[in-house]
Amino acid sequence: MAWEERDVASWGGEGTEIGDKVEGKLIRTEPNVNAKEDDKNPLFDYIVATKDHPELRIWGSRFLNLQLTERDVGKEVQVEFAGLAKATQKGKNPAKQFKVRVKK
Repeated sequence: MAWEERDVASWGGEGTEIGDKVEGKLIRTEPNVNAKEDDKNPLFDYIVATKDHPELRIWGSRFLNLQLTERDVGKEVQVEFAGLAKATQKGKNPAKQFKVRVKK
């Protein structure tokens, strides 16, 4: 039996610059590893097939969850990092903002 190497590629973390973008087909959503079972609005990650990666994980955020949903699975999407919002509470990380485009 042959071994298959698995590559976990992700986008949207440290080192992502304003204007960086990912484009590809949204193939599925998955609960974010930080999602809580009792959360009314759980975080999701978005798995996108790009020209460079058969599965690229875009780390979910509350802001991104408002723009991409399960109904977008199977569609071509473009996600662009738009910067950080102003932190709403002292000691909290500012929210990441994204521009999302979905092909109809």
